[in-house]
Amino acid sequence: MKRRHPIIRFFSHLVSNPWQVKRHFSVAALRNIEQAITASEKAHAGEIRFVVEAGLHPLEILNKKTPKKRALELFGRLNIWDTELNNGVLIYLLLADRDVDRLCKNAKMIELYECPINRLHMIYCISLG
Repeated sequence: MKRRHPIIRFFSHLVSNPWQVKRHFSVAALRNIEQAITASEKAHAGEIRFVVEAGLHPLEILNKKTPKKRALELFGRLNIWDTELNNGVLIYLLLADRDVDRLCKNAKMIELYECPINRLHMIYCISLG
């Protein structure tokens, strides 16, 4: 995550709304992501979950929750870690921070996702400006 002034970060999250996810990711775009994940999962054993959030609650910002901490929280809450082959992967986007994180249960799997995720991160940053 790029370091931003705490007040700017706080207000970015304060004004974030779920409709911003729809603004950046149309139904068609989300369908395309879902199809790409499905196609990708046919080529390897990984189980991928894609999560986008507009922002965090302002209290979480005051408590200095980072996108990485939120991704870890979701990784556990959504049981992404609990896959048959221990191969769950989370791709997490936090729009207010313009941050992309990826987590996986099996450290060996990072190599599988390094290039595609970095490409996604680049595309995401370009699309948000």
